[in-house]
Amino acid sequence: MVVSLVTAFPDIQFEIFKVLSLGSLVILRQVCRSLNTAIMSNKQLWISILERDVLSRGINLHPLRISKDEASVQHVESWIRCALSLSRAHREERRPITTHVKLELRVTWLKILRINWCIVASSSERESRLTIWNLQGGSPAISKEYYLPGPVGDGVVDDGGSGITLALTIGTTNMFVHVLSVCEIDRAASICSLAILRDVSYVRSLNGRWIVCAVRQGDDTYPTLVDWTTSRQWALSPRWYIDHPNLPWGVLHSAVLVATQWLDCIVVIMSKTVEIFRIADLQRDSKSVSSVASFRVIIPRTHVEDNTDGADLEEAMFHTYGQCKTPDGHPILSFTCRTKTRSYSLFSIIFSDPNFTLLEGSLNVTKNLRPHDFPSGGSSFAVGRASNYEVHLRIRDDYELLPELIFVKIDRFCEDNALLSASCPRAVTDEFPLLHFTTSMDFDDVTGLLVVGTCKGRLCFARFIPEEMIASGSLMDELPAQSSRGDELSIASIDMDIPPYFIHAQKSKYDFALPSQYIEETVETWPPLPRGSLASGPWSNDWSQYENLRHWVVPANRWPMIDVGGFYHVDSIVPRIRLVMDTLGDVIPLAYRLNPEIVVYRIGPRYYMVTVTKDVLNMLNFEDMPLPNLDVTSPLQSEFFEALTRSNVQPHPRRFGKSGEVGLFHAAKWVDRLLEVVAQNAEELKIELSEIGPDPNFWSEDDFIMIVEKVTYRM
Repeated sequence: MVVSLVTAFPDIQFEIFKVLSLGSLVILRQVCRSLNTAIMSNKQLWISILERDVLSRGINLHPLRISKDEASVQHVESWIRCALSLSRAHREERRPITTHVKLELRVTWLKILRINWCIVASSSERESRLTIWNLQGGSPAISKEYYLPGPVGDGVVDDGGSGITLALTIGTTNMFVHVLSVCEIDRAASICSLAILRDVSYVRSLNGRWIVCAVRQGDDTYPTLVDWTTSRQWALSPRWYIDHPNLPWGVLHSAVLVATQWLDCIVVIMSKTVEIFRIADLQRDSKSVSSVASFRVIIPRTHVEDNTDGADLEEAMFHTYGQCKTPDGHPILSFTCRTKTRSYSLFSIIFSDPNFTLLEGSLNVTKNLRPHDFPSGGSSFAVGRASNYEVHLRIRDDYELLPELIFVKIDRFCEDNALLSASCPRAVTDEFPLLHFTTSMDFDDVTGLLVVGTCKGRLCFARFIPEEMIASGSLMDELPAQSSRGDELSIASIDMDIPPYFIHAQKSKYDFALPSQYIEETVETWPPLPRGSLASGPWSNDWSQYENLRHWVVPANRWPMIDVGGFYHVDSIVPRIRLVMDTLGDVIPLAYRLNPEIVVYRIGPRYYMVTVTKDVLNMLNFEDMPLPNLDVTSPLQSEFFEALTRSNVQPHPRRFGKSGEVGLFHAAKWVDRLLEVVAQNAEELKIELSEIGPDPNFWSEDDFIMIVEKVTYRM
């Protein structure tokens, strides 16, 4: 048989080869040099195998690969091997090859670029760096390092193949968005400035010239669309607001989570709705645009602690690979989302001109995970480059246990007629630093590269398939040449420009001993009430007489919430308002009264009142009640405050739970205290530490549990 196959005509060989499994072809290549030559010289054969074993299974190729016409047989074979090997690695739960790096500063944000590169932002209250890492050769190394005037709070990347653009929120005193280009200058990786957008912050998407930001001039009521090439801005008006004109802004408010450009539209996912805006509706003489379609996102509750707040989303990410279509040819955009209380779901938006439809996907829970354990319970959640896999950080209710990284496989066009489904092929804890402190992570689900950064300054580079499996030249791995005239960022240290609060907070840790001068200067920035507003009644805006004033002078955070270095006092009232009410805008107190203690404040045009109480632990709690819409430019007359005094309206309590991002914060805080106790009792734990090692980043879950049992009584 071998002889006849060897001597057969090439077209007959092709017909036989293409029905054989990939394993059978490997065997033929090994037993006969002539067959090996025939197989490895037939590009059409490998393309047919690619379509049969990879594409037909709904597995996407890397978006930054070379074209099929340019690809060699070795390139196509590499695509196949990477896709199948990564699937097998997760199915068989192979351990990744990891490299650990300890930085001087805390990691706040990171992103993988073009297979071989990674951008890492790290900072303290004294210094902020933006670093390019070269990942080639199995040993990550710094290629170039730049300095910034403030920490990087968040960021997005746009890499269409011709160029790489970043948009980063810089947490200076007056926050701004910095648009940057990553390129090659004189054969060295470099970062150049393209534009600075002063009025906006908290960037949520970057597609070409379009940027969507969550905050404009301290107000997060509306998302803001910016053309960064001209600095033109439009307020994006959700239909959710338009359809409920009589409800207070405070009830309607929906936080902006993520956005993207799709077809000729800007799609924005908010905490309550998905809003779709047409780019063609943007007018030169207008400052706003209304959505053409809106969907209320309702996720079935799956966690026993879910309550009325559980329906609001906390995190979402698009599957933005390519131009996906349904089996009948309609464009489709998919996304994954998670509520604060861990309910997790997948959705797809289908466009059938002129209508949009929202369809929920299905979940396949495996690996002995309970339904409410399936989703992420933490703050980190990354969709792979090709949208084949997602990786979630799940923080369990028991802080004594290590968090898990759950790898979720995304399937398209499923047998149950859903357009999207997900299953958990594996969950891992080993080989990673203490994941309680995770601030950022990114995943390339074609090359099998996962990068995790923590607020303890740890970087972990994990590879699930060997780097050498990626054929040279099969993917775009070089940085583009400089095409803009922007100046390169500073390689010399820059003085930090951050609110003084963070300097004082770092010095005083958790005792809140803020200087009186700082408090007075902060209060002076609050706009005064018009004369006559407080003509009668118990209301006052004489803040010098208010006992709890120090809890209201906390600015918007410039670092991730779980940074346990003392930057952010979550037990203070303003951070709680931001967390529980999903707001990123500036909280401006207007007036207060005592007995009962109530404060009226605003965020942009949204007015609220908060009832402040103290529990047995002497920690501030609150209840909030959104007030009717008021024109921020009109005076607040005394009758308004008198009405508040006379009313018997019962405030609606907002639950300050311990899941989602808040849960990760509390876990990080608990583990931070645990490590302090271990360090203080190192002599008593000498035997245990000699067995498991002194570095907790390399403890197994059993090691961790053993240490907890030894020292919990001291906490």
